[in-house]
Amino acid sequence: MPEAARLLGADYLLEGSVRRAGERVRISAQLLRGTDGHMLWSERFDDRLDDLFDLQDRIAAQVAGQVSPSLRAAEIVRASQRAPGNRTVYELMLTAYPLFWSLRQDENAQAGALLDNALGRDPEYLPAIALRAWVHAHQNTYMW
Repeated sequence: MPEAARLLGADYLLEGSVRRAGERVRISAQLLRGTDGHMLWSERFDDRLDDLFDLQDRIAAQVAGQVSPSLRAAEIVRASQRAPGNRTVYELMLTAYPLFWSLRQDENAQAGALLDNALGRDPEYLPAIALRAWVHAHQNTYMW
């Protein structure tokens, strides 16, 4: 797995298999960390094979919807392992998320500081601008 990720230049790999029995199909998918093959998410989909294109669209939508949170969590962990001074703007924003969602005044302030750092490096990075606005909204909502 690490070799395939290295060759593809990928941090994560989505692997799967398809088995068919008559008009039924079973599709298995798993999201793997490219560096060591650690499984982050897996799911099995059972369905009928009556409309292959419709099935493909439904499975793709389900996989995208279910992989996204697992991928975000893995990216937060990865970003948190880097020294704060070496984090990219994206990584600073990622490490602000758990602090923001804790709904604690001190951690909300820490999230704001991380986002201020990110915006100091790239003042037009829209995801950080949006999350910084949300930090302000929390401060007002909870009267901090």
